[in-house]
Amino acid sequence: MSPGRDDRYLKYVVARLASHRNIWWSLANEYDLLFRKTTEDWERFAGIVQANDPSGHLLSIHNCHAFYDYSRPWVTHSSIQRQDVHKTAEFTGNGGNAGRNRWSSTSARTRATLIRAGETSPARK
Repeated sequence: MSPGRDDRYLKYVVARLASHRNIWWSLANEYDLLFRKTTEDWERFAGIVQANDPSGHLLSIHNCHAFYDYSRPWVTHSSIQRQDVHKTAEFTGNGGNAGRNRWSSTSARTRATLIRAGETSPARK
């Protein structure tokens, strides 16, 4: 869409949804795969959401490969996707290579269950 149409549509969406308590805004799912949109577009969209959301709901943007600049003043939280989930134990300080090996040898179903339960690594055997 053209910038004018983008802006009108976004204002409409914010006007329709901002009154709900259970809203948080994600400007894009995998913003870096929307090749026709520029950083200036995303910054403009963030400004539109902020200007038109009287409740000030959480606001972020989701990546695929490249992280967005999450230090931007409008970003309320980081919405990050990683391809290397097996490194979770390393990133959280739970075991380095041993942690990675535990994750790698754990089934996807078990990992999903642990993550939902708030665990950061499988139980040690």
